[in-house]
Amino acid sequence: MQWIGSTGESLKLTYNPKNDLPSLTRNGKDHDWSKHIDLYKAVNGNVPISLGWKTGNLRVEAGDLVFQH
Repeated sequence: MQWIGSTGESLKLTYNPKNDLPSLTRNGKDHDWSKHIDLYKAVNGNVPISLGWKTGNLRVEAGDLVFQH
């Protein structure tokens, strides 16, 4: 899946069977999960990014905004 914003910035997610973390490319640069994994850890049981197991439902929360696809 790839998305391109109105400002031209892009985000691409690709399935990664090696460790179940998606391969993520932001604006043409591969994302290094080892530098940012703590951002995705649950806080009080709430996670900012979730992908339902075998549901195909991606949900991203940032502040008061929610993206779901």
